[in-house]
Amino acid sequence: MNTSSSQSKFAQLKIPGSEQLLTIPVTHNKPEIPEDIQEKWQKMINLTAEIMGVSSGLVTHFTNNELQVFLASQKDTNPYHKGASDSLGIGMFCEYVVGKKQPLLVEDTEASVLWRNHPHTAFGMRSYLGVPLEWKDGELFGSLCVLDADPNPFSSSYMKLMEQFKSMIESDLSTILLINDLKEKVSYNEIRLRDIHHRLKNQFNLLTSYIGLKMMDDSERTLDDVLTDINLRIEAMSSVHEEICNSANLETPSLEIYLPALCQSQLKSFPNKDITLTCDVDTVELPLQETIGTGLIFAELITNSVKHAFKNQDSPAIHVRVQKKEDSTISFEYRDNGVGFPEGFEVDSNPSIGMSLLQAFTAQLRGEFVTKNDKGAVVEITFKLTE
Repeated sequence: MNTSSSQSKFAQLKIPGSEQLLTIPVTHNKPEIPEDIQEKWQKMINLTAEIMGVSSGLVTHFTNNELQVFLASQKDTNPYHKGASDSLGIGMFCEYVVGKKQPLLVEDTEASVLWRNHPHTAFGMRSYLGVPLEWKDGELFGSLCVLDADPNPFSSSYMKLMEQFKSMIESDLSTILLINDLKEKVSYNEIRLRDIHHRLKNQFNLLTSYIGLKMMDDSERTLDDVLTDINLRIEAMSSVHEEICNSANLETPSLEIYLPALCQSQLKSFPNKDITLTCDVDTVELPLQETIGTGLIFAELITNSVKHAFKNQDSPAIHVRVQKKEDSTISFEYRDNGVGFPEGFEVDSNPSIGMSLLQAFTAQLRGEFVTKNDKGAVVEITFKLTE
């Protein structure tokens, strides 16, 4: 679907409860959403609908006169289909979300005076949760939303998940604009940005595959536990994306700059944890593939430490060491001063999402992965620098 438009850049929306139509800026003269990004968003809304157990998940797109279904979750229960559209100005849920630029939760339309006679009553949807999607320049792309045929209170964990996916989509929109701006200026940077997106898309696919397996395999974990795991991994991936895209001239940053910034960013995901971080990192410039893999490894290690290591530790600390040796071997050492690994711990026999992802990321580096205890948990990873 083409998101560019030569028509008016403004749309008029009807907000239930208000007599006046609301005028907002919508997508105008913007580049198309690339196919690989659409595929990533499709996986995202499929996963969202599956986790929440709802009838429908949608990414909508607003033009100056229509709401279009840009992508729809691929479930038999979904009455909406990609490419469907409806005229604006009739008071739809998504008009409220986009017009107000804020989330909307409707637990049960039949119990709501404002939404009892909403325009899509014929579709049988009784509950709604949605968030707006914006371009970096303030124009509104549309919304990310889920709808259900039954009343649904949508827990705070679900709202956090929607906010995380909103952040990922808006990050993609920002990068799409950046790529477009660079096309006529620096073709080399364009190629690197596309490469970044391609590789991060592959990591996202890996992440969703492991999450899917764990959801099927681990029946003892609560839904909130699973959602917390998903949110933490999405935040880690977003941090990797942001640090690389913010590096000077889009060059792959040296690890001595990139890694401490990434680790600090990941710790900010846990605002209630006062953890001391020290980094001793040699000047190492890795290819893009290894840089992304390195970032995801350390983000995952920090996540595991914060979740499991410091239950009885008054002064939690994490130390990161990266060395480049003369034979082009790169050595990572990660330490915390927590409880350490359980007695008899073996990586290959541990089924957790964290360890599974660490093994997968290390394998992408063609590296070796070792764990031990030394006044806390220690993880050592070594790999050869590719030419």
